[in-house]
Amino acid sequence: MIKDDVEESIAEMEKLKEEYIRNRSVFIKGESMIELLKNLGATQDDLEKLKLVSDDLPADPTLPFRKSKNGRFSFDFESGRIDRLEFNHSVFRQMRIL
Repeated sequence: MIKDDVEESIAEMEKLKEEYIRNRSVFIKGESMIELLKNLGATQDDLEKLKLVSDDLPADPTLPFRKSKNGRFSFDFESGRIDRLEFNHSVFRQMRIL
């Protein structure tokens, strides 16, 4: 991992964040995401494992053409762990109109 690559990736993520704040959405091409992840230390083995996360997803209750799974996660930065806390059927079911 080269320091310039890390700094470049962080700068790119800042741009993506600004776009998200401005437009409330952002699209990242797969090739760009792979480059960002590798520049931040992901290995090819990590990327292969990531592919398995989306295997066997349930049908999305709001969009019939896609599959998805929503949930809450706990990030433990000290141990480097991420744990799924609970399954949420749909984010839309949790929305309330105020």
